[in-house]
Amino acid sequence: MSITDIAQRLNGETVPGGFTVCVRDQTLLVCLLEITDEIPFVRASVSVKPDLSVALSLDGKVVPQSEFKDIVPGRLSLMSQLTNLLDRVKCWCDQPQTRSQEVLLEMAVDCLKQYLQRSSEEQDDNNSNARKVEFIVE
Repeated sequence: MSITDIAQRLNGETVPGGFTVCVRDQTLLVCLLEITDEIPFVRASVSVKPDLSVALSLDGKVVPQSEFKDIVPGRLSLMSQLTNLLDRVKCWCDQPQTRSQEVLLEMAVDCLKQYLQRSSEEQDDNNSNARKVEFIVE
């Protein structure tokens, strides 16, 4: 199936509440939006690329594929895989205590890597915090 076919089919199926489905640059995006004081925030997203590989983010952090390989072991092959993955993502957002320690650790490491990237862009060689963060990431 093409990305457009999957999007059309997904719109026809029961999707957990709050998800928005769109196709952009040949990628299927399924986003869980949260609106606070009229300002939208992408709480989670599932991206399906044309080769049917899947990427997932939660609170702006990439979730490693190992955390959902029990549902999508490689590439997407069944619509039920996508709907089951959306159910899990919804559960992670509604009940944060269901997130595994590995997910939390990977999200923290992602934050630290962003800090290091910014630090290197500023080229502050005397930044002792950057050296400490590099050590922690390792």
